[in-house]
Amino acid sequence: MTKKFKKYLFIVEGSTDKDFMNGFIKLFIENEGKNQELDISEDNFGVEKITRDGGKSEFFKNESIDNIIDKIEFFSNDEILTKTYLIVDADWEINNSENQPAGHKQTEKKIKEIEAKVIEHSFIRSHNDYKNAKIDHFIMPYNKETQEFGELETLFINSLKPEFQNKLKCLDDMHKCLAKQHPKPVDNHHRDKIRMQILLNSYDVKMKNAINWIDYNNENLDDLKNFLRNKFKKITKKNQKK
Repeated sequence: MTKKFKKYLFIVEGSTDKDFMNGFIKLFIENEGKNQELDISEDNFGVEKITRDGGKSEFFKNESIDNIIDKIEFFSNDEILTKTYLIVDADWEINNSENQPAGHKQTEKKIKEIEAKVIEHSFIRSHNDYKNAKIDHFIMPYNKETQEFGELETLFINSLKPEFQNKLKCLDDMHKCLAKQHPKPVDNHHRDKIRMQILLNSYDVKMKNAINWIDYNNENLDDLKNFLRNKFKKITKKNQKK
């Protein structure tokens, strides 16, 4: 792959996250850029998985710093460091382990430790643009029920357009029926993953196409949109008189 400068770099957990963020940022540019110029375009941002195989736990392994630095180095040039944002799930308490923190508070604590180590890495400190080095994070989805646990699947399921929300009712009816035969409850995080995957499979689509199923104006997306608004500043108003 030929090295190419990107002003913004998003590092995510896996393939589905990559397709979601890539598609959502394009939706953001389309919707937010209608009446204003933004410091973002489809050719100056990139979305990459933390490793080839992906996984949240990869962010918290010792080698994660080098993996992140490798990606920053690849998309930076000699004069400008790419601004880097780590996108991870809050996940659920049941997933809690030493190498994969669960819950917004624990995940944020650990991801900030990663950021501090990246900023102090020799590649960053020796770069011409060191004083402007920027690394930050977003933890999704900031579940409305608890404001603590959740993941990409939770955000996706709860942000669908009405016609796709209605299709979920079929899955819920199936779940209720199966629960009668096997009464052990399904954990919420498993339930959202299952619902999303069945919905995608029923239409034989991947997330890169299903991104258009979400309602961009859904309030569940407000945290993510506000995060991007804060990162991609307005440049000028279109047709503004000089």
